[in-house]
Amino acid sequence: MNVLLTILPYLIIAMITTPISSVVYGLSQKFIKEEELLNDEYAKEKKVKLKYQYNVWVLIVDLIIEGLLFYFKGLSVEFFAYSFLSQILIISAITDIHSCIIPNETNFVGFIVGIVYAFFSLLFDFKRGCDFIVGGITGFLIFFFIYLFSLLIFKKEGMGGGDIKLMGVIGLFMGFYNTIEVFVLSFFIGAIISIILLIAKRKNGTDYIPFGPFIVIATYIAMFVPATVLSGLISKLLYSF
Repeated sequence: MNVLLTILPYLIIAMITTPISSVVYGLSQKFIKEEELLNDEYAKEKKVKLKYQYNVWVLIVDLIIEGLLFYFKGLSVEFFAYSFLSQILIISAITDIHSCIIPNETNFVGFIVGIVYAFFSLLFDFKRGCDFIVGGITGFLIFFFIYLFSLLIFKKEGMGGGDIKLMGVIGLFMGFYNTIEVFVLSFFIGAIISIILLIAKRKNGTDYIPFGPFIVIATYIAMFVPATVLSGLISKLLYSF
């Protein structure tokens, strides 16, 4: 009986996550196909219908993430906030890998929900609410300045508009310090994976490598190992040498 009571919440989370994951994957495919149809006049003339699809790997990843969130956060406001953000992250990663875009639609929805989340946080915990708002502004501005710097110095976009807006959305849910963590980790992960791809000759020096997935991975790390915990771990590691 005790075992059943222990696993029951996870079964409920799985039952809720399964249809949501299917819809999320379907939405990502819809955005990808819409992007492809923009450059396909024949498809537009024939009014090709977009169908939702299902991917078992997306479901498995989503179930694992939701289970871990529930394990670490419990049935809390933060759990629901991160669960929602996770769906935004999944769509962003899939579409960016496939078509090098992060849909404005998902960023817009994420922004609206993030603003509401920050506003209600202000009502119950003013300091925490301010942290979310500052995080959103910081996330957006950091990547926006990288975009401007690259445009002025190298005459090309160093960061996509979708990445900039996604970081703003993430900041609204994660707060200032966690947003800084996501920023640092995303470039660290991006550098490692880019070097591996170059060594493996999967990419060359002129190929575009989508940055969205690196942001997504870094955000998931920050969800489970927030900035305060990570800084403590790094300090202990440095002191051990």
